[in-house]
Amino acid sequence: MMLFALVYRLRLIALLFREKDRLFGFRPEIFPVVVLLKELWHELILATSLAALVWLAYHAEMHLQDGRFRRWLRRGAWAGFHLGLFFVGFLYTAHYMLMVTMQSGLVFEVIMESFASFSTAGVQNALPHLRFTEFVFIFLPMISFWIFYTLAIPLQRIAQQFAILLISGIFFLYLAQPYDPSSSRLANEIRHNPLFFVLSDSFQAYRNNAQTALSRTTAPLPVLRLTSPQPVLSSPSAHPPSTPSAHLPSTPSTQTNAPAVREFPSPSLHRKLAQRSIHPVSSTPPHARGPLLPPSHLPMPIPPTLSPPAQPTPLPPLALSPEQMRSVAHVDPVFVDPSIQPQHHLPPTRAKRWNVLMMVMESTGTRYIFAKQPNGQPVMPFLSELMKQSRVYRRHFSPSNSSPRSYFSIFSGLYPTPQLKMFSLRKDLAVPAYPTFTQKGYDHYLINPSSLNWYFPYWMMQHAGHKNLIDYAKLPIPHNPSRILARHEVDTATHFLKHFKTMKEPFWATYTSFVPHYPYTDYGPQYRPFKNIHSALARYYNNLYLLDQQFARFFQHLKDTHKLQRTILVITGDHGEAFGQHRGNYTHSRYSYNENFETPLIFYQPQLFRPGVSFRYTSHVDILPTLLDAMGIAYNPRLFQGESLFLSQPRRRYLFLFGNENTLSLVGRDHIKVQYSLKHQRCWAYDLKQDPTEKNVLPCASFEAQRRALLLWSRYQPQLLDQYNQAAAQKRPFFGQSHP
Repeated sequence: MMLFALVYRLRLIALLFREKDRLFGFRPEIFPVVVLLKELWHELILATSLAALVWLAYHAEMHLQDGRFRRWLRRGAWAGFHLGLFFVGFLYTAHYMLMVTMQSGLVFEVIMESFASFSTAGVQNALPHLRFTEFVFIFLPMISFWIFYTLAIPLQRIAQQFAILLISGIFFLYLAQPYDPSSSRLANEIRHNPLFFVLSDSFQAYRNNAQTALSRTTAPLPVLRLTSPQPVLSSPSAHPPSTPSAHLPSTPSTQTNAPAVREFPSPSLHRKLAQRSIHPVSSTPPHARGPLLPPSHLPMPIPPTLSPPAQPTPLPPLALSPEQMRSVAHVDPVFVDPSIQPQHHLPPTRAKRWNVLMMVMESTGTRYIFAKQPNGQPVMPFLSELMKQSRVYRRHFSPSNSSPRSYFSIFSGLYPTPQLKMFSLRKDLAVPAYPTFTQKGYDHYLINPSSLNWYFPYWMMQHAGHKNLIDYAKLPIPHNPSRILARHEVDTATHFLKHFKTMKEPFWATYTSFVPHYPYTDYGPQYRPFKNIHSALARYYNNLYLLDQQFARFFQHLKDTHKLQRTILVITGDHGEAFGQHRGNYTHSRYSYNENFETPLIFYQPQLFRPGVSFRYTSHVDILPTLLDAMGIAYNPRLFQGESLFLSQPRRRYLFLFGNENTLSLVGRDHIKVQYSLKHQRCWAYDLKQDPTEKNVLPCASFEAQRRALLLWSRYQPQLLDQYNQAAAQKRPFFGQSHP
C-alpha cells in the first residue's frame, strides 16, 4: 500500500509542477517538493489501518472452530479485501482525473452529481476514453499486493525493509525540516489522500445538511383549489401590438410593504429555527479564508475582518403568503414589487409561424466574447457583427454554475432546485418545456457533441415531446482531438448543418456546443489566433474562435435559403467560466462569483427585437416566455418563474442563483448580491455597483431583507417544483392554473 501511495504522490507532484494552469492555485516557488512528500503520513495512516483490519480478520478466523464456516469466512474476507483494494485504486484514480479534467477533487457535490446522472450507457461511452495508465493505476494496489504476496521470503524481507525505510524517511522529513506555514495553505484536495478527503468532505456536507434541515419546511402545499384569479393567458390578442420596448433597467422601488404571511404548521419549528445556526456564523466567504493562494498575476484579495453580531437577531417568521404557496410564478411581495404594473409590449402578429435557431455555448462567460485577438480583431468576429443588429443583454445570469440546472432553466422558464441532488436529472421530470408549446407542426432537432445522459435534462425533454435528441452515442463522427468524452466540434456542426438543411418549416433547432469546456482542447493551427497553447485561457479563446465560425456557417445557410427573415436566433451560454479572477476559482462549478454565472444573451430578429444593448438584470428563466411572446404562442405566465423581456420593466426584486458547491445567491435590482453557503453556514454580500469584481466583502447584517428572501426561496423552490412536477405528470392543473 505504501508503494502505491508513493507512486500516487510522485504522480501528483509531477502533475503540479508540469501543469501550466496551476491547479488549485498551486505555485511551485512556494510549495517545494519536500512539502508535498511530507504529506505521505496520510497514506501511512491508511496503510496502517488496512494492515490492522487484515490482522484482525486473520486472528478472528484462527479462533473459529467450525471448518466450513471458517472457509466461507476466509473466502468472504479475501473478496472483501480485494474489493477494498479496488475501491482504493478507483478512488485515487477518480480524484486524480477530476483534478486533471475539471480542476476539482472528488468532492461530495461531484459524487452526488455522478449518482444522479449515472447510466450504463454513460459508463460504456466513458470506458474507451480511459488511458491504459488509468486502468493500471486502478488495479495497482491489487497488483502490488500480489507481487509482494508471491515473492520469495528473501524478497519479502527486502520489500519490508523498503517499507520501513520509506516510513523512516517520512519521519525524517518532519524532524529535519521545521513546520512550514505554507503547507497548511495547500488545498485539501492536494494535501490529503483521496480517501480521507472524500470522507472528511462528505462528513462536513452531511453535518451541515443536518444543521440546515430544519431551515427547509417539510409541510405539504395546501390541497386547495385556487378561488382567486382565473388563469391569465399571454397571447397576441390580449394586448395591442406595439413596438418592443427598449427594456431599460428600472429604478429600484423603495416600497417596504410587509407581506401577508402564513406561518408554517408547527410552532415548534420556529423555535428550533431561531435556536439553530441558520444565522451567519461568519460574514466572510469560506474561500476567502481558505487554504488556497492566489495566482501570481492577481493581487491577493484580503477581505476585511467582519464579525457577526454577538446576539444574532432572530429571523422573522419564515413564511410566504398563501397565494405564493399556490403559485409557480413569484407573486409574494418578498419576491416582487406589487407597486410595479409593467406594460406588455407584444410584437405584431404574423400569419406564418416563426422558426427558432437556439445556440447554447458551453462554459461561455459574457466577458470573454468581447475579448480581442493579438491582431486586434474580436475573438468572435461573426458574433461581434451579429450583436450590432441584435438585442444584447449584458447583465444576464445563469441560475446555476453547472450545466444540468442551467439547461433546465433555459428550456423550462423555471429556476432549478437549490439542492445538491439534481431535480433536473430526474427520470420522472414532466414539467413543461419548450417542445410542450411547439408540438403541433414544429420540426424539432437538438444536438450535442457530448453525452446527454450525464449533464442534461434528457427526461424532461423526452416527456415534453422532443424525440430528436442527438448526442455522442448517435453521432457517426470521430471524437475530439483529446480523450474527453465529446465528438469533434467541427464535424458535429457539419452534421447539424446537414440535418438543418432538411428541416421543414416551422422548425426549432438547438445546437449545444462542447468545445469551450475544460480542458479546452486544441484543434490545431487553423483555430489558433492565440499561439500559446500551453495557456488554458489562450486555448479557451481559440475554441470560442472555432465556435464562432460554426455559428457563421449556420447563419449563412439561413441567409442563402432565404429563411433568415422567418427565423429567430437566440444565443446564450449554459453558465460562465473562471480563470483565476478569484483565488482558486477555475472552470465553473467550484465557486459562485459572477464569472461563474454571467453569460451572454442575444436575440436576433430585427422584426421583433430592436437592436441595442440592455443593462437590465436577466436570467435563463426569462428566455422561454420571451420567445413564446415573440412567436405569438399563448401561455400562462403564472406557470413561469421568468418574466418576458417584452414587459416594460421587471416586477421581481431579485434573480436567484445556486452554486454547485452548495451556495445560495441572489442579485437585486439595487446591485446588491447576497450569498449564503449551506456547506459552511456563512453569509456575506457584495455591492456590484461599487465593487463589480467582488473584492470587498460586506456583512449580511445590512441586508436582512435579501437574506430572508434567499432563505425563503431555498425552502419554497424544492417543494414547489416537486408538487408542480406531480401535477404535470398527472396532466392536471396546478391549483387551477394550466397552459392553454
